[in-house]
Amino acid sequence: MAEIVVPGAALEDASTALSEMLTFVDSDRIPGDIEAAFGSDVVGDAARDFDRRWGDGRFQLKRQGEDIRESIEQIRTAFQQIDEDAVASLEAR
Repeated sequence: MAEIVVPGAALEDASTALSEMLTFVDSDRIPGDIEAAFGSDVVGDAARDFDRRWGDGRFQLKRQGEDIRESIEQIRTAFQQIDEDAVASLEAR
């Protein structure tokens, strides 16, 4: 019989990291003061321009990220349930 190893902790870590990233994506603007972070020169102007144009991409990235996070959670939960059922079945014998 083949052994299937599902890294539950790694899946949980991936879900958590993705949730944290989505929190940033969901913010309306680049956090903090752009001028303080990048200055008011070409880099600061480019950062402000990127922030203004980022709107639709932010929506798509958030939606797709949430779908991926939900899939990760479904996989983790399903394998955890299978494992718990297998243990219960063996203990019942």
